[in-house]
Amino acid sequence: MEKKTVAYSNLTFEFLESGLKINLGRKNFLPDLEPVAVPRQLSEQLAFNQKAIVTRSEKAVSEVLVAPILMQARQLNETKVSLFSGEPLADERLAGFCDFMFVADPEAMFPKPPVIVLVEAKKQDVMAGIPQCVAEMSVAQNLNRKAGMNYEKVFGCVTTGQEWIFLQLSGNKAALHDRTFFLTELGQILAVFTWMIKQF
Repeated sequence: MEKKTVAYSNLTFEFLESGLKINLGRKNFLPDLEPVAVPRQLSEQLAFNQKAIVTRSEKAVSEVLVAPILMQARQLNETKVSLFSGEPLADERLAGFCDFMFVADPEAMFPKPPVIVLVEAKKQDVMAGIPQCVAEMSVAQNLNRKAGMNYEKVFGCVTTGQEWIFLQLSGNKAALHDRTFFLTELGQILAVFTWMIKQF
């Protein structure tokens, strides 16, 4: 009987360990990074968006907070990456759609390895988004391997728009960076994305 793929939305911390054999822990894997200068226009846009639009739904958070920040990260690294939203990401084990992903090709017309994945946390619960993000990173790792790209590490991020948690997957060991970043640290968040992109 053909084995069915598991949807990202059904994943739990227990499945990461028992189903995917991934060990999850905390680790200070990010280096000390100088904050990126945040354009005044972006700061003003985010401030206006938060006042003008009720950001209780995932769609609203995506449109008014997450997307503008990721677009800025892409602009800072426009010669290195493309940014995709809502694209499928699957292998023989797992399937679903990735909220956002950076692809290491500035002219890519479709997502292809290697990628950095980003998950928007449901119901403003940032920890609840971690199993999905780690699973997507595992798929990215698998697709990298099949494409002959031997990147040692795969990176990801889970966010509520206000909170940003960065993750790393190396082999079967996943790590949450031991510090959560907040929207008030936008220059630092952009610096982290730039550092991750440079690891391609």
